[in-house]
Amino acid sequence: MNSHAGDGAGPAELRAAGAAPWVMFRFDGIPVSGIQGEPLAFALFRAGHAVLGRTLRRALPRGLFCGAGHCFECRVTVDGQRNRRACLVGVRPGLDVRSEGGMAAVLSGGLQPLRAEASSPAESVDLAVVGAGPAGLAGAAAAARPGARVAILDERPGPGGRLPSLMHPHPRQPPQNWWRGAGLAGELVAEARSTGVRLRPETAVWGLVPHAGRWLVLADGPEGCLGVSASRVLVATGAAETPPPLPGWTLPGVVTAGACQSLVTGHGIRAARRALVVGVNPLGMAAACHLDLAGVEVVGVCHPPRTAFTGRLGWPGLALADLVRSGSRLVLSWPLRPLASLLALVQAAGAQAGWATWLTPRVAVGGARLLADRAAVRLEGDSRVREAWLAPVTPNGRVVGPPERVEVDLVVLAGRVSPVADLVEQAGCAFTAVGPSGDRLPLVGPGQETSAPGLYVAGSAAGVGSALVAVAQGRLAGFAVAASLGHLAPRAARAAMAAARRELNAAWRRTDLGIAPGVYRAGRVMPRQWRKYGASEQVTPDG
Repeated sequence: MNSHAGDGAGPAELRAAGAAPWVMFRFDGIPVSGIQGEPLAFALFRAGHAVLGRTLRRALPRGLFCGAGHCFECRVTVDGQRNRRACLVGVRPGLDVRSEGGMAAVLSGGLQPLRAEASSPAESVDLAVVGAGPAGLAGAAAAARPGARVAILDERPGPGGRLPSLMHPHPRQPPQNWWRGAGLAGELVAEARSTGVRLRPETAVWGLVPHAGRWLVLADGPEGCLGVSASRVLVATGAAETPPPLPGWTLPGVVTAGACQSLVTGHGIRAARRALVVGVNPLGMAAACHLDLAGVEVVGVCHPPRTAFTGRLGWPGLALADLVRSGSRLVLSWPLRPLASLLALVQAAGAQAGWATWLTPRVAVGGARLLADRAAVRLEGDSRVREAWLAPVTPNGRVVGPPERVEVDLVVLAGRVSPVADLVEQAGCAFTAVGPSGDRLPLVGPGQETSAPGLYVAGSAAGVGSALVAVAQGRLAGFAVAASLGHLAPRAARAAMAAARRELNAAWRRTDLGIAPGVYRAGRVMPRQWRKYGASEQVTPDG
């Protein structure tokens, strides 16, 4: 066991709700306890196992990184099945989990045989939903309630996506009153189940193929490859982080802001004793606040090094201006928000005189400090991260002094968030660029339909927004699907979709996260882009 990875459970107010029992499984022959159903990666992190595998050629240690199945850094062997992502496999009694990596392991274990493709659909439904987050759950329930047969396929071990881990100030309440996503997640899951929606967990969808006027959804589940035939498909695959890279960022103990949030607020794990957050943006500030609430000493929030890969985050002046301009209640009190224009002028002039000295003590990040004039230039460690080297930088990111060593056992990388719309692109849907960030978003119509017949998209896959935006878009898509299949009468469909659009517009107005402010324009720009494209009506696969 590693000397330190997690300190067990955090404060009771941060622990995830639920009464799932603790069960035993084995990791490399060592007994480990975990909560039944939680991801293996989090149970192992809590138990002190930071290293889950090693690289093939150099046997470098790897461990939990994104916590969402995007990075493949936490691959393990589960009951003899290789290359399972530990963050997407739920804890069950008696599991035999083995670490992977190194050429010796490949030579001794051989190559994992490919599974045979599904020869025929496993089931036939009216609507197949890809993703059990807020948009997928809301859309499934909205379509199933009038009578549609709906199945949800999700690669995570349980429904809700990252919604149960969300914790931030309520837009209509003072900053000290934190809003929790766990309550909303429970309501959405209960609503979906009550309408007869079938949930398929640990099922990763990798293909959408038009077939005989319908869609064939190809996936890899616990029993192997499967296909689901669906008249309509709703893609609600959410978003993924792009963390800022720096030397040493692949060490175990270095995680993304989303993984940190899942550890601390989703699973109640005190993730470290001493942590550093790299990335001055709302995601980084949220991570610092969550860690502070869990009793972790946060040495500060600093910038990543200025490189071609870090973008505006590597320019302290621009990063600070973006942070203040976002107006996030999570970070800044209202007197600091007018600083955006001042910081922009400072950056434009290249001035250095006292800007960081003045700003640093005035921005509270939980119990942490904003290191406005410091950048993390490299991370070092052995089987996990042990130290970070911080160097003084100018507003344009130029290093102006020797780096200083800081001892840490957790580093959180906070970058940008982008839609996960690979399946939509694979299906040949039209895309458009929205906002100054230039994110390519699926072109959607008034009912969240895409340019591909019978294919819909909702939630952050259609443009990064808040959980409330995702719920409203999911419901709008679900009503549109039900109407297109004849399960809703025209008058009832118009009323339901109008109510969903009002809910969506209200959600856009209340959004106060600042994670991707440029993409928030999608709610206003997309209708014009759709009309320009000329696809005013959704065409079904049947013509």
